[in-house]
Amino acid sequence: MRFKTALFSQYWFFLLVLILSACSKNNTEIDQVEESVTYVPITIYGLHDEEHTLAHISENGEVETTNLNAELQLNDRPYYSRRRNDDMLLFYSVFDPNLAIKQKNMKTGGTRIVGQFCPPAENESLHDFGGNDNLVYKLANYEVQGVNTFYLGVHNALVQSPCSNIVLSTSDSRADNPIDFQSYGDFVLVYFEKDQGSFSEYFLSVIDLNSSQVVHEFVYEYAVQRAFIENNELLIAADRNNPREFSVYSMADFSFKRKISFWQDPRTPILFHPNIFQNKVVSNVWLPQPSSFPVAPRVADFETGNTLYEMTVEDLMDLDSKVLRNIFPNLRTEPDYARSFQDFKIDLKTETIVFSYPTSDSTGYVVFTDYDGNIKSHVEVPVNPQLIVIH
Repeated sequence: MRFKTALFSQYWFFLLVLILSACSKNNTEIDQVEESVTYVPITIYGLHDEEHTLAHISENGEVETTNLNAELQLNDRPYYSRRRNDDMLLFYSVFDPNLAIKQKNMKTGGTRIVGQFCPPAENESLHDFGGNDNLVYKLANYEVQGVNTFYLGVHNALVQSPCSNIVLSTSDSRADNPIDFQSYGDFVLVYFEKDQGSFSEYFLSVIDLNSSQVVHEFVYEYAVQRAFIENNELLIAADRNNPREFSVYSMADFSFKRKISFWQDPRTPILFHPNIFQNKVVSNVWLPQPSSFPVAPRVADFETGNTLYEMTVEDLMDLDSKVLRNIFPNLRTEPDYARSFQDFKIDLKTETIVFSYPTSDSTGYVVFTDYDGNIKSHVEVPVNPQLIVIH
């Protein structure tokens, strides 16, 4: 009996040691999780009580908001159209005779209101507006005696100078069809379709804003898939049999240099600004439908196009489950809002993925994870998140 009692006492002693050790380990893990909580400074655009609003999240997770309706003197929301130009939000009223452009740079916080620029010509048809911190411009065409002129009107907001009208094309039959345009520093790319009667041609024009001239023009028989300017190079994907393949041209003389292939999110505009850091490019992958997730995060080598990182559907489902279980357990969202992320951005510098979750027409959450889908932190924001800009 004494022998059994001694064994029994030793058993409970070792069990107690294991429990205390496990508790100590768990506490250490909890402390490590708490110490590893990190945030990436971002700005989110969305709506709050039907007003255009920015939510700024600092590196400490603090949230500040900016009411754009008040700051930019916006009227009722239905009267304004919004266009995102890289990190720039542009608002203009379709009923404003002065054609005022109201700009907000989501990354720098800069604002600019430009009123009555590039007065319309007689018989002019406006297509779209764009701009960067200093320039605003419009795509338009006008008809004079049966001749249609398609042009880009450029106005420098820093100086009181007349608008520069840069002619892109003229036609004596039909007006050209603008498809997309985008600015890249001192250059603007304009992509448009020209009806040649029995067939169409697709033009990608490169405009130098310093000289106010079209410095080069690419012409294709088929639609261009994607194009952008990066590091003094112009990349164009125009092979309809291989939409991943980009032809690379020098911006100095537009000579061909090489080819590169990588995936692009099908929701990406034709002319876009890629997220590139240390030769890595965010290259999202389209997921087979139906699925709760339209695309998955992917990072590729910018030179070779080889995949360096890709989050699987299983990873996304596991992340969504953790968010719903640990962050939203008692949250009751409106029926119209899906219980899954709406969008994401990748910070290549810190290898952090920022997921946005709308929870109502005025609220949402932002969840920060590592590449393995481990949640670093989360923040509730007083906007329905629609756009994310990483600082």
